[in-house]
Amino acid sequence: MQRNEGLLSFFDWLTDPPSGYMKLLRLNALWLLLSSSGFIALFGFGYLLLRPVRWSVQRAKMVTLVEQANPLISAVEKYVIENTSPPPTLEALIPKYISSIPSTGLDHFPSFQYYVGRRSESSFFGNPWVITATTSRSILNFDMMLYFPNKNYPDTGYGGSLELIEEWA
Repeated sequence: MQRNEGLLSFFDWLTDPPSGYMKLLRLNALWLLLSSSGFIALFGFGYLLLRPVRWSVQRAKMVTLVEQANPLISAVEKYVIENTSPPPTLEALIPKYISSIPSTGLDHFPSFQYYVGRRSESSFFGNPWVITATTSRSILNFDMMLYFPNKNYPDTGYGGSLELIEEWA
């Protein structure tokens, strides 16, 4: 049986490396540890510094969403006055109460969600109808805007605290 000398010498080297190699390996490991720690610290510091800027941009988008929704809310309220109950869907408002359902103005979540009946009453504190819009900015972020016609927003709920922006939370 013939032995593969190249493979054997490699395994010998792994079990008994040259002494200078271990010093070089430790230095490289130390450099990698320090540079990655520095990168993580720099990234974290940058995240904290930019947080107020990101929030002001997000808040401006939420104000735009509220402005986009005003005609839709008015249309639902007119429907309720004329029919004594909320519309079964937002599409039921077209064309008599509104010409088309407006966009939220958000790139990733352009549509409003509408809840009516038992679902809105049980999930949204007894409101006969509710309009929501997802405003999430990342994978682990579940932000949303809520419009309750009864304006009975809780202080906390839906995974966090609620902040009012005009008549929305």
